[in-house]
Amino acid sequence: MLTKDEKFLSHCSNLFKNQSRSAHDSFKVIAWEKFNQLGLPKKKSDPFQHVSLDRLFGLDFAEQTGMDHDLSDYDFILKDGELIAVNENQEDLVGLSVFTLKKAALSYGSYLNKRVQSLANSKQVSPFALLNCSLSQNGLFLYLKKGVEIKRPIRIAICDQTPQLFFFGDESSKATFIVQPLLNNNSFFNGLVDLNVEKNSQMTLLYDNHFEDNSVEMNHFSATVKRDSNLKVMATCKGSNLTRLQFDADLLGENGYCDFQAFAICKNKAQFHSHVQVNHKAPQCESNQLVKHLLFDQSKTSFTGKIYVDQVAQQTNAYQLNRNLLLSSDASAHSKPGLEIFADDVKASHGATIATIDDELMFYMLSRGISKKESRKFLIRAFAKEMIDAIFCEKIKSAYRM
Repeated sequence: MLTKDEKFLSHCSNLFKNQSRSAHDSFKVIAWEKFNQLGLPKKKSDPFQHVSLDRLFGLDFAEQTGMDHDLSDYDFILKDGELIAVNENQEDLVGLSVFTLKKAALSYGSYLNKRVQSLANSKQVSPFALLNCSLSQNGLFLYLKKGVEIKRPIRIAICDQTPQLFFFGDESSKATFIVQPLLNNNSFFNGLVDLNVEKNSQMTLLYDNHFEDNSVEMNHFSATVKRDSNLKVMATCKGSNLTRLQFDADLLGENGYCDFQAFAICKNKAQFHSHVQVNHKAPQCESNQLVKHLLFDQSKTSFTGKIYVDQVAQQTNAYQLNRNLLLSSDASAHSKPGLEIFADDVKASHGATIATIDDELMFYMLSRGISKKESRKFLIRAFAKEMIDAIFCEKIKSAYRM
């Protein structure tokens, strides 16, 4: 009799064998072979040490419609491989081209294949990113043309389980995107997001993971930041049974800037795990990592982060901080920040805190006549405030207010 993980692998194998592949999809075979070489992560595998993968087995692989959600606020929807433009009047989006990957392959196939192959060949690639590269049939390519600035956020809903999203900001462009995967309960979501910010460009992405209770979500972000460009990514999470997020960024040109933030509210037995690595490969660049977790009940989080500074990356500024607030004696948080520096003219710092409600602050508030319940709420809000303030979409922000 097959074990649960063997059944999972067998089902993935059937999906791979039965999918249709074109001449442009040779990399899928390579990714599948590499996935089989790596296999599913073991507990001793450091990036997955605290991840309860047993929650993944037995979930629904059938494509979810996501149509239980209100989709009227979105500009674009990816559903069953088809691109749906919700807002017919998109004059304010002139200069942004959005294609399904099938259509994008006709004109940009070489670029897309190169990006996927680069990801699949990276040393820190996760098995689930390789699984996405092997099985994904659907996705979007968003191309922001040279010199174009989009004045308002562009909202995208994803109603597919193994999507690939490619964002390309050409020189001197500027845009803000909001992406929300929308699947129903008991789903397995395995997504890939690739971001390429060209010279003198700015790109901001808010990625909201707001799934139903029994869902499991794996996300892999890969980013390149060129000279004088600016990339900001914020990931928010609330509700799913298990979420793992991996963010890898390369700063490749002078004066590049990368800011990554993640905020998770974990209740019941929910888990949120993040693995972040920012590679400084050019001089005079700056990066910032800030990851904060609120842990209720029997929830669990982990953070593994690294700042890598190459020997050519002089005058680097790099910062990394993970903060965890435990709101139950049964909650647990694990943190492993790290630095790897080969340049000598560098300002870098990293840190982590795992704490409960401060007794002295609680005593101070009680002594001012504030009830214990209200004092607790106030201190939780204070911990979460900077992250909630950073959520620039009011509708998403309201879901995270404490």
